Amino acid sequence: MDGDVRGRSVGGTGSDTKELILVEARKLFARKGFGGASMEALVKATGLSKGALYWHFPSKLAIYMDVADREARRVEAFFTPSKEDRREGLLNFLIRRGDSFIEECMTTNPDTLRFWINFLGEGLRGNEQLETCLKEFSDNAVERLCDNIESCFPEEACGKRSELRELGFIVDAVFDGVVLQLALRKDMDRAKRIWSAILSGVLPQYLGGGERECLVKGART
Repeated sequence: MDGDVRGRSVGGTGSDTKELILVEARKLFARKGFGGASMEALVKATGLSKGALYWHFPSKLAIYMDVADREARRVEAFFTPSKEDRREGLLNFLIRRGDSFIEECMTTNPDTLRFWINFLGEGLRGNEQLETCLKEFSDNAVERLCDNIESCFPEEACGKRSELRELGFIVDAVFDGVVLQLALRKDMDRAKRIWSAILSGVLPQYLGGGERECLVKGART
């Protein structure tokens, strides 16, 4: 992100203060969205002065994009395989880790689901600066996903960067759809089936048919 939307950090206790701001801001943004979460509410939640907030972050947008970046890195961590994970193939890995993320959203960390639902709607609310940041944010997330896949599954992705990028945007869109399904229906099993079925149908089209044997094992009926 550009310099105008990045938070400023300082060492020592300042780092702890910045962490407090981000933790409380995540709760507010998850439950109220960008527009509904005021700086006054964040002052109350953190017990800090407004001046202290602006010492660490130049604007509410800066706080929001830092929170969004942390959330994206958490999702990215779900889809970063270990050496052991690589043995199962890309399709089965994506399905399994997607299942884990869906379970977290529904059970242990519902604010994750709330945040992404609000995040998906922000681009429709007429804030051009925020919309521009969100588009850049999404593009960067797709590029990082492509980098991870190329690094961890070179046999399947080598030399297919353009196809991989297109696949990345599809995975991103499927992720968004699964989030909406979870929010609307509260049906974890259905969300898992959607995730599995779409990936099973799409991935071989972009990266070849090498995973079709895994497809039978990984996809649900």
